[in-house]
Amino acid sequence: MGLRIVINGRSWQRPEGSTILSALEVAGVHVPHLCHDPRVAPAAVCRTCLVEVKGAAHPVPSCVTPVADGMIITTDSPELEHSRRGILQMLAHRLPSDTAQLGAHRQLLPELRAYGVTDALQGRVDAQQVDDAHPYIRVDMSRCIDCYRCVRICNEVQGQRTWQLSARGRQTRI
Repeated sequence: MGLRIVINGRSWQRPEGSTILSALEVAGVHVPHLCHDPRVAPAAVCRTCLVEVKGAAHPVPSCVTPVADGMIITTDSPELEHSRRGILQMLAHRLPSDTAQLGAHRQLLPELRAYGVTDALQGRVDAQQVDDAHPYIRVDMSRCIDCYRCVRICNEVQGQRTWQLSARGRQTRI
């Protein structure tokens, strides 16, 4: 027997230790989750997976919030949709306009389309942020959305510790 929760008005049972995001996936309810990767520990960096939990003062990140017995979760309120659209618009505004044509950001582009913000792709490739010194790997940090998955995968999955974060706040760089 698992924990009983309600997602968008429907009852579900999930085992103890499950996150809200994993419960949503089992329930077939999609919320964007750009920084999530099942191979690494959740980080709640992108804030696109926010959901409302009855009794919580503010929306919570579904990728790191464990389910609790009796939890009532809402994923699609007008406030959440507005917040997600705003976050996606900020990300799109930074990305070069050719991002959609290149097929980059396989996870981000469908979300931009779903929220109708693909026309917001207005950034430019910054030649100073492109590193093509390696014969097989080209890194273009002007296409980075600061989800830090690359850093976390490098550290937690590959054990290489090649990528690191420097500075804090708006000055944070990989």
